[in-house]
Amino acid sequence: MQEVTNYGKELREAIHAGEAAMQKLENAEKYLSSAKSWGWLDVIGGGSVISFVKHWKVNSAMEELEEVKKALWNFQRELQDINDCVGMNIEIDNFLVFADFFFDNFLVDLMVQQKIGEMQDQVVNARINVNRVLKELYRIERGVEF
Repeated sequence: MQEVTNYGKELREAIHAGEAAMQKLENAEKYLSSAKSWGWLDVIGGGSVISFVKHWKVNSAMEELEEVKKALWNFQRELQDINDCVGMNIEIDNFLVFADFFFDNFLVDLMVQQKIGEMQDQVVNARINVNRVLKELYRIERGVEF
């Protein structure tokens, strides 16, 4: 009985961590979208004010992506607790491997736009994977009596 109670606790913790990761991913997606919009204004010749705002938006996006990394690592840890508890193997693929793109060394605004787009793709893929794992956890939760 204690084992089922522990499993239920670990399952709820994993779900909570997954939901928190999903929220961070959604925030990051918004920041990246905003940075990309400002970046296009900069590409077409927006001037120093536009360039400043773009860099501020990019920095905000990078800060949020650091929060995403933390949330995903926490989710990974919680999933490992479930795996240890019942011997299951729930995988979250390799979406934790976020590229460490920092935009301060790029010479051309178009390169920045490309890197923002790549980060957006990674965030979208991570959201798909987190959502898939959360659906599996919800399904498991419905089938477990606590």
